[in-house]
Amino acid sequence: TNNLDCFDDNATIYPGAPELCDGLDNDCNGQQDDGLSFTLYYEDIDGDGFGTPNSKFPSCLPEPPGGFVTNNLDCDDHNPNINPNATETCDDLDNDCNGLVDDEIAQFSYYLDLDGDGQGSQDSSILSCHVTAPVGYVANSTDCDDNNAAIYAGATEICDELDNDCNGLADDGLAILEYYVDADGDGFGDPADTLQTCTGILPVGFVGNALDCDDTNAAINPDAVEVIDGVDNNCDGLVGTSDLTVLVKTYPNPVREILTIALPELPGEAEVQISNMEGMVLKTNRLDFSSGQASLSFTGLPQGVYLLRIADGATGRYWVQRVVKM
Repeated sequence: TNNLDCFDDNATIYPGAPELCDGLDNDCNGQQDDGLSFTLYYEDIDGDGFGTPNSKFPSCLPEPPGGFVTNNLDCDDHNPNINPNATETCDDLDNDCNGLVDDEIAQFSYYLDLDGDGQGSQDSSILSCHVTAPVGYVANSTDCDDNNAAIYAGATEICDELDNDCNGLADDGLAILEYYVDADGDGFGDPADTLQTCTGILPVGFVGNALDCDDTNAAINPDAVEVIDGVDNNCDGLVGTSDLTVLVKTYPNPVREILTIALPELPGEAEVQISNMEGMVLKTNRLDFSSGQASLSFTGLPQGVYLLRIADGATGRYWVQRVVKM
């Protein structure tokens, strides 16, 4: 007496029948599996018990179908060794799916070795759990110039105004030579204008001595002839006196420590004073010239130009010499 059955080949399908989880419209209301509780299941491709969030399957089944699980916690569903229960290992992967790579593993610092000299720069470093440094990196940061393979800790220092051995000093440990400006070009240098360098090549405009007493006049130097003109022409500390009357000799001049004064005309003792160019007496000694010469110590005096005055108390004679202390 009715025509309400929507599928008359199945006795479980008719109007008012209980809806079953079978993918069919059991109660003939036009909807399949309606009114039932649904659960989202996730595909577990690698079979490690954790599903991928990118492949979900809603189902009214109380248990997940084969190949599916109830969670979506796998961060790599193509590798069974990567899942939330896995142990983190040093492989540049997030093994335990916590969003961190190689975490909770001992890390080592490695430094970029741009110039390939075996020493790295502290300005460019990475952390890695690998016990071997990656290509282009080293385990030390002792290079002070990673753009120059000739500059690194332990390199040989050379005279180039660079810190070759990375000890914070340029050209250290090398022999330092002192040169003097020869402004007037007479071959004698100004003791007040010096250049210290490690190079063995004489710079242009410099000489290796400091014997000029007037570097603005090429006619005034130790090789010049003394004339009576009110000027110390030959830089011997005497003004307007002929060299023939100067019987005192000093050497070495420039002096470093001990100066020898040769004065054969003086048979006994004499008072010797050292004064600066302003006339201030810095040191007074009484020396014995009975052998024709005596020694005077310049130790403790700073480098510079000094006047040496030797006075013979018996005759009233005195001699003045210009001495350069190195």
